[in-house]
Amino acid sequence: MLFLVCGAMSDLEKLKQVFDFNLLDKFQIEALEELAEKLKKSGKKNEELHKKIEELEKEKDVSAILSHSDFNKAVSRMLAYDERYGTVSSVIYFDFIGLEKLEEANEKVYGEVVQAISDALSGNIRKSDLLGRVSKREFGIMLL
Repeated sequence: MLFLVCGAMSDLEKLKQVFDFNLLDKFQIEALEELAEKLKKSGKKNEELHKKIEELEKEKDVSAILSHSDFNKAVSRMLAYDERYGTVSSVIYFDFIGLEKLEEANEKVYGEVVQAISDALSGNIRKSDLLGRVSKREFGIMLL
């Protein structure tokens, strides 16, 4: 409940409307202030990431797919976030066997197939979810 309330609040004053700070000790108040600040920073980082993805989509006219390293960083960050705040995220991996052989045989067809897979995956996830390329034949989706 605290997480949802804090996430919806824009500053500490709104928190004071929800909680009776007179009943809390100094450490609990400091913890609430720290939590509110962390949530605010996390929200800003998430907005920045989505803006960056949108800019890349416009520049390159391709699907919003994170690179292997960017996807792994995002997964690590969200799993740490889940652990800290008790939320749950899921990671799904798709392994398309045979893509590497297709790349060796015909790079143009390989590129078209990868683009089709990317479009299909990105068209069926929410804006809050992350899609990444894990390897030449694997894709990953992080469901937040």
